[in-house]
Amino acid sequence: MDLKQLNCLLKSIDTDLRAVESLPYFTADSCIPFNDGVLMIPYRRIRIERKLPDAVRVIIDPPNPLQDPSDRRAALERYILCFPCWPNQMDDRIFYTLWATDTHRTRPGEMADAIVNRIKNARAKAKNEFGDLVTASAKEMYRYANAIRTLPQGYHPKPGEACFGGMSVCD
Repeated sequence: MDLKQLNCLLKSIDTDLRAVESLPYFTADSCIPFNDGVLMIPYRRIRIERKLPDAVRVIIDPPNPLQDPSDRRAALERYILCFPCWPNQMDDRIFYTLWATDTHRTRPGEMADAIVNRIKNARAKAKNEFGDLVTASAKEMYRYANAIRTLPQGYHPKPGEACFGGMSVCD
């Protein structure tokens, strides 16, 4: 199967999918000693990519010589890598991998929304609990400050004696 056929099959499954050949770049694994020098073979793979929704914000870093240039190209075109494969792997394994990692089936958008909603709800709950704690403390302080304090019945300190026991205006 060639790249054009693969793209036609991917488009029939999902219009946001595409298969492109990676841009050439060199890695240490692709260097082979040859005579007195080194033969450098470009690293080319097939990239299965998915178009990002318009709501997703893409931040593109400055070019980095250690980064795969295909990642930057994909980000500029608003695509994200699903998985790479070698040209000899362009067969039904791609469709099984897409099925196993299907973003529509696993619903990452809904999962992300659920996580965000759980965080928002936890923050709102914590805020309400803190408000309830402050309100309860304020009510207790108000009650204590405005309560009439008296000594226990029958207890009358002598002049000059420290006032121990019970509540008093000296508390």
